Amino acid sequence: MRRFFKYAHILIFLFSCDVPTKSTSNMENIFDLSIHHDIERITGKGTINLKWDPMSVEDFSHFRIERKLFNDSVWTFIKDSANPMLTEFEDKIEDDEDLLYRVGIMDADMNVLWSEKSVTIPKTKFIHVPDEILTPSEAFSSPLIDDKDTIVVKSGLYENELSMIGKTVYIKSFSEQDLPVFSSRIIINEGTLDGFIIKDVKSDYFNGGGIYLSGNGIVKNCIIKNNSSGRNGGGVFIKEEGSLYNSILFNNQSSLEGSNIFIQKSNGKIINNTFVLFGDLSFGKNVSVSELKDGFLFLNNIIEGGKNFSSDSLSRIVAKVDYSMLEESTTWGENNISGNPLFMSITSENFHLLPESPCINSGHPDQKYFNQNGSRNTMGAYGGPDPLK
Repeated sequence: MRRFFKYAHILIFLFSCDVPTKSTSNMENIFDLSIHHDIERITGKGTINLKWDPMSVEDFSHFRIERKLFNDSVWTFIKDSANPMLTEFEDKIEDDEDLLYRVGIMDADMNVLWSEKSVTIPKTKFIHVPDEILTPSEAFSSPLIDDKDTIVVKSGLYENELSMIGKTVYIKSFSEQDLPVFSSRIIINEGTLDGFIIKDVKSDYFNGGGIYLSGNGIVKNCIIKNNSSGRNGGGVFIKEEGSLYNSILFNNQSSLEGSNIFIQKSNGKIINNTFVLFGDLSFGKNVSVSELKDGFLFLNNIIEGGKNFSSDSLSRIVAKVDYSMLEESTTWGENNISGNPLFMSITSENFHLLPESPCINSGHPDQKYFNQNGSRNTMGAYGGPDPLK
């Protein structure tokens, strides 16, 4: 059996990437391996530089370079090189997980001596769209974005469907005045979508024309308008613990129930929103609810236009619908009101309230719902502690 030059070791069989090799049983690295990088934050790809001492073995075959996640057990093959003079390698990575590298020198019988070294990768906590990644959908799908990370989106039109599933990510607009626009359907079961316009989406076969919201996902400070569903919830469909805050739903349509919003089997929170249907189009119920669960809250909202609000009898027993403006005010909570909310201008889609509006300072009196100026809650999307700008 051939032996490595200068080294004599008991040989054991190892398997790496399905390529059988023999490896020495040394407990320490037998040549120096160093790793360097200048990564501050990865946004696309990062570069890792590996260097090692010159090595010579009898019947040299090749160098092998592998890596793995620091806490993983499986090595990933990176490169084989038959160049006996090779002493460095540049690796490209697309994730911010800490890594362990190893470099092996092999002879013709696949005997190998390894040296290993770990490297810490700075974590990418936020991504800017489109400066660093082109679309919110691509950013969310990137391995760089993990739970509790943030995607900041600049104004523009985004046409790719966004699916916020499997990660608790905060996606927010860069500007409070010039909101980014989605012309595609959004699915959310985790995380938060904050400060977007979702409009002109047509979903013929799905609940939730503009947004399908479930799990513990949150939508806030959004304008959702002119979307349609061939099923329920032309603007938004909500179930489970999905919650909606400080948003405007305007002139959405559905073929079945809930032109602006349909809420089913939910114990989420619908707080400080404005739901408006306006014009000559034939709309159904503005807001529809079904099979609501104990704990569901519908507070400080304004419903204007259409046939207003529909529900099943069970929902009326278990759900709390209060401190809101709706036509059927007497059949729900004791503090609902009915009448004209007195928007600035429905025709120009200005849903701020005139000074004489009955909705001003008529929301829930608990301090946690107070307006930003410290006054009692004002119903609708522009009231409360986190109002739509």
